[in-house]
Amino acid sequence: MCLTTFGLKDKKYFIQNLSYLYMTSTVLGGFLYFLNLTFSENNYCLVFTYDTLSINYLFLVIFSPIMLYIYVKQRKEVRHYENYHALTIHFLNGQNITLNSFLDTGNTLVDPLTKKKIIIIKAACIPFPIKQFLYVPYNTVKEHGLMKCFKIKTVEIAGKISANYLIGLSEKDFLEDGIDCLLNSYCEEDLL
Repeated sequence: MCLTTFGLKDKKYFIQNLSYLYMTSTVLGGFLYFLNLTFSENNYCLVFTYDTLSINYLFLVIFSPIMLYIYVKQRKEVRHYENYHALTIHFLNGQNITLNSFLDTGNTLVDPLTKKKIIIIKAACIPFPIKQFLYVPYNTVKEHGLMKCFKIKTVEIAGKISANYLIGLSEKDFLEDGIDCLLNSYCEEDLL
């Protein structure tokens, strides 16, 4: 059910959805069973009644708004996964790689000379040595310095190809699970 409904974005997301399904089913089923045993006098198949008032219906009327609120709150977390995209980089030497990327709204890094936007990737993801670099100044909350960047032929994001990008190398791992690169916030224009 979880695969059909939410798809397989990554392992953590799938396990989280599966655990929510089983926890909710177990808790709701157990609670309804407790209510039925405690307050029911009559039993008609799976419907337990007390003086013609169904405990099951009463429970659903009271707790449906609460469950709907929790669902809407969790939906905001699911929207986070809308920022995950497949990125294909076409290098100048003819090689291509496809990476899992995340649209980072905080990444507004642009080369001041060429005016090209910079996509930041893990240095370990590059399958061959890069010989020529450009150095682009950057500022973050904690540090500032020069980032090693290099030219590429094109990038492909969501089926759209653009040549207006440079690739910046990061030696640090990104905080998001399964992410190899951070898309520039200006990539959002290419995704629309």
